[in-house]
Amino acid sequence: MARVWFEGLPDYSTLGGTIEGMLGLEADGVVRATDLLLHLHGLETSQVTVGSGKSRRVIVEHASFLELVSSFHDSLHFQDANHVGPGTYRFPFRFDIPATAEPSLATEELPRSRGRLSQRPDGMYVEYELEARLTVPWWVDPLDREVVPVYSPRRVLGAVPAFSTEAGPDRPTVQVRIDPVMILPGTTVTGSFAIQNPHLKELPQLTVTLFRHVEYHASRTSALREAPQFPAAIQLGARAPSYQGTFGIAVPNISETTGPFTGELYRTYWVARAELEVSLGFNVRMDAIFTPA
Repeated sequence: MARVWFEGLPDYSTLGGTIEGMLGLEADGVVRATDLLLHLHGLETSQVTVGSGKSRRVIVEHASFLELVSSFHDSLHFQDANHVGPGTYRFPFRFDIPATAEPSLATEELPRSRGRLSQRPDGMYVEYELEARLTVPWWVDPLDREVVPVYSPRRVLGAVPAFSTEAGPDRPTVQVRIDPVMILPGTTVTGSFAIQNPHLKELPQLTVTLFRHVEYHASRTSALREAPQFPAAIQLGARAPSYQGTFGIAVPNISETTGPFTGELYRTYWVARAELEVSLGFNVRMDAIFTPA
């Protein structure tokens, strides 16, 4: 029996950076095998579900944009051409990520385990997957797989013009400004707001949200997602004629992408949304669509 595993993988990498770690192999006896291979797959996956009941169909498309492979054949202890001797082996490895590749993207939270009972949800995904495989002739290969997120080293939100709701005879108006910022893992996006409330309506809360709008297709069936969302909730509460202040939106270290892209499976852009909650009235909401600088 034999098993393979990974050690020391990074939490994430960046385009133009590297993925480094250790590949382990343990054989408790002589094992029939011809090679130990390590692949790095860069894969776009789009999934759309159409219909329901007996007419329900799940349409999935895959597009590979990166395939890197390393062989550890010369580092293994072979007793003959098809048998590896017993022992525990550890091999350092390194893959260079092209600066022109695509950053990771996940429009929905993926299940930790994937299989018949935990299928991938509908959405658009860009993943970098490490696959270690001990190749065994005419038998099941021992293998291990791990996904490492890869981010753009510069995720820059361009200068977003101030956006505001249209004035109305019986409703408050809102203006929002977002400061230009380079989005790196853990960045906080800042901005300011101004609200005019001439009719002294009760305004419990203003929420400013950043999110990505993602359009994709599978087999000519189009779909879209708005995910993930990064909100900032500003509590207001009093019946004041005007409000103004600042806000911060924490952008966590998660899979995201901003385009443009070389493939035709999807396109995506940023949206800034402001929604003002109005008691005993209609909420005021506005969107500003923009692309990164």
